Amino acid sequence: MRRVASLSGGVALVAGVLLVAPVSAAPAQRVSDTEHIMFCEELTGADGTAFLVVGESELFGSFADAAFWPPDAPPPNDPAWIAMTADADFDGTSVTATILMVEFVPSPDGPPFGDPVGDATLEATLTPDGDPEPYSFRDSFGNQVIRRDGVVQAYTVAGSLTMPNGATFDLGSCAAFSDTYTQFSNAPAATVSRFSSFDLNCGWETENGFVGLFATGDEFGGFSELFIVDGEDTYFGFPASELILTTQAFEASYDIVAADDGGDPVGSATASATLTEGGRINERFMDGPFKLHIVGQEYLVDGSLSVTLNGTTTVFAMDEISCTAADATITEQFSPRQGPRGRPLANDAPEGALPIAIGETITVRNTGGTALEPEAPCVVSFPEGEFEVPLGHTAWWTFTGTGSEVSVDTAGSNFDTVVGVYVDEGGSLTQVGCNDDDESLQARLTVPTEAGVTYYVQAGGFGGQSGSLVLTLQ
Repeated sequence: MRRVASLSGGVALVAGVLLVAPVSAAPAQRVSDTEHIMFCEELTGADGTAFLVVGESELFGSFADAAFWPPDAPPPNDPAWIAMTADADFDGTSVTATILMVEFVPSPDGPPFGDPVGDATLEATLTPDGDPEPYSFRDSFGNQVIRRDGVVQAYTVAGSLTMPNGATFDLGSCAAFSDTYTQFSNAPAATVSRFSSFDLNCGWETENGFVGLFATGDEFGGFSELFIVDGEDTYFGFPASELILTTQAFEASYDIVAADDGGDPVGSATASATLTEGGRINERFMDGPFKLHIVGQEYLVDGSLSVTLNGTTTVFAMDEISCTAADATITEQFSPRQGPRGRPLANDAPEGALPIAIGETITVRNTGGTALEPEAPCVVSFPEGEFEVPLGHTAWWTFTGTGSEVSVDTAGSNFDTVVGVYVDEGGSLTQVGCNDDDESLQARLTVPTEAGVTYYVQAGGFGGQSGSLVLTLQ
């Protein structure tokens, strides 16, 4: 989850963080696969401790993630060995795997892979646990949609994992399942995502270092963290009780641990503050194909943070100098403009709209010659509210209502399309409907019509894309 770091200068920080990584678009796709997974969260015994996840997929082959700790250095120490490669075979009733283990060598300059130590071997039998269970889910991230339908079979596991040194672990505590599914995903060349969070940030410089406090809350719950640098020592504070973060108050307590060992607490802290409304936030940022829009409410913070560390208690003021808080919604948009520049079109605007009949299909070879900005907004509704779809390079048509539903379809176009339908009410266009993706990069919109009424159709590209546009009325 991304966070609003602060307001004024902090909003710019958010923009910088979110605009550094370009989005890679891909064609819409439908894939089917059967994958088998076996996982063991922690295997313990006289020979040490092991962790294991092993799987096989028709599309992606076999894989494994494994680690081994000797008896004298159990977790949370670094493992002695980790998996490098694996060859696994699931046949429905059993699973076998050969896993190459290598030394774990932490390095800031590359992967933590040392010399090979040999193969770990896995042999297990799988027994169905209950009947196969069908499932279906759909998820969306802005205008990106994923839909998946499948059947899962769970298994109980019996068998053993043997490490290169002969250390053996019983697999009876492991779980396994097979998942046969079909998944559809659209990947529009232009993407939009939206998220909301309530964030509080504080920072204080000290004689020997720095103290930082962060708290956030969203639909998934709340989280807070305390960060302390004191000379050459670094500490982290984690919530010791339930966090309270509302538009009126902030309450939290922390256990402080040393960063270098992460063991028992070496200190504690408490924070308490009241929040009152400040100014409104409405900021826009643009960097090439990236756009960022932040709207929300700023809050003033009044309270204190008390830190007890190494026998000394220090109180820090939580005020408008050291703290910022905001309840904000952030909309990110990546909209690469694509398609060659085309010739100007006579129906670039509503005033030049061309007639199209029910049952007719029209093809425009290139919409790139139209104005980039749309002449009317196109707004869609989501469960969390309405959203204006970014579109551009639009062209216009009119049709006469029949008294029945009419569908507008852009199937056959070669770019990510958007369609809106409007009526003229006293010289102003009022939207009847808007559609971006109809489970593909193309748009399909069905609207009710009144007989004899003139309807306007605006069709263009998501994020200002252009290309060959195919428009059909049915």
